Amino acid sequence: MLVVPIRCNERVEGLLYVGSTRPRTFTDQDEAILQRLADHAAIALHNARLYAAAERRRQTAESLTEVGHLLSQSLDATEVGQWVVEHVRRLLKTRAAALYQLEPASGMLVALAAANDFEPAATPWRALPLGMGAVGLAVRTRQPVVTADVFTDPRLTIPAAVRAGLEPTPVRAVLALPLLRDDRVIGALSLGDEAGRTFDAEALALAQLFAAQAATAFTNAQLYTEVQAGRARLQVLSRQLLEAQEAERRRIAHELHDEASQLLAAVHLALEATVIGLPPQFREGFHQVRSHLDAMETQLRQLSHELRPTILDDLGLLPALQLLAQRVAERTGLCIRMDSALTGRLAPAVETALYRIMQEGLTNITKHAAASHVDLRLWRDGRRVHGLLRDDGVGFVVEHVVGRTGLQGLGLLGIQERLEALGGTLQIISAPRQGTTLQLTLPEAASDPVSSGGPAAGPHESEGDL
Repeated sequence: MLVVPIRCNERVEGLLYVGSTRPRTFTDQDEAILQRLADHAAIALHNARLYAAAERRRQTAESLTEVGHLLSQSLDATEVGQWVVEHVRRLLKTRAAALYQLEPASGMLVALAAANDFEPAATPWRALPLGMGAVGLAVRTRQPVVTADVFTDPRLTIPAAVRAGLEPTPVRAVLALPLLRDDRVIGALSLGDEAGRTFDAEALALAQLFAAQAATAFTNAQLYTEVQAGRARLQVLSRQLLEAQEAERRRIAHELHDEASQLLAAVHLALEATVIGLPPQFREGFHQVRSHLDAMETQLRQLSHELRPTILDDLGLLPALQLLAQRVAERTGLCIRMDSALTGRLAPAVETALYRIMQEGLTNITKHAAASHVDLRLWRDGRRVHGLLRDDGVGFVVEHVVGRTGLQGLGLLGIQERLEALGGTLQIISAPRQGTTLQLTLPEAASDPVSSGGPAAGPHESEGDL
């Protein structure tokens, strides 16, 4: 028998031997030939290892790219977490993987995503108290934990229910890593395999990469939740503010319409009584006073109507808009065509919002558009109400009005706030010398509506530019 070593970088990786069934003496030439074959085998082994390492790196890069792409598109921590456990389990060829999220309120580690190839009937490890098992130890120490056997490792404490659930499975060796954000534990990643599996430095480094991706997913989801909660609180505050404004306008309108009108009527009566008692030559001067009082009463009625038209509460949206369009046309000379396919009454909050939006839009057209014709349309599509306000005026560049921080003009900003408060949307279509179209949509009945004293545009807001 002739044996030669297979060396890679001065390291013996194996042996190559030949034997003969008959007595034979191997020569130096035989040894040289066999050594050359061993050298070729060493090169082949080295290339195979390089290829395997390159393939692992390629698969790792592809997996990280896929998870990173999903992170940029999804704010669902469960969806991203499931991708993480599936990819890391496939790359490290483990039997199981699980991703845990720490619930601060309960202090429990709850499995957010899991993947395995044995499908256990029960998974008691889906909720773990802090400090229990390899996962709990990793969270408590904030360090990776590697164990060859979770049942015999003296460092680990395993509840009876978890032990009973693990025993029928092949999982014995475990690698657990904490998920950290701002030096605070937010979860853990756990990989499980059969007894005898060792997790080397390469496996640990790869698992840490995916743990970082999972921590990013948790962070993004939490930040998104916080932002959404903040927006919801702002919407509630906005609705409450608009409701308070409308209630105050109703009160002021009532005082102007009733109390101020009564005072003016009393002044008229007192004036008449005074005039009757005067000589004829002194009565002529009071005619101008009476004229001023009549003009004041007309302006008070108009102001009361603009603050809160009683017709909107008494008869509904369509009569209120028809009266609004009529008065704007009489005052400005605009030709306003109104077309409505709505029947019956809408929710008070929706009627108030639509009236105020159209009032704001007509005010902006009057002040800025230099238009001659206006179309106002309303219709219902399923459970959503649509509105359109179009003019043939000078138009504008939409991008200049809708900047990076949203609508710039106070008028359009007020319209958008009213729509958002009721779950609606606004689309602006305009171009220089092409007129402007406002298209709006909102639910027929808002889930959290503002009361009938809902979103409103005050006279000062109507003075704002686009």
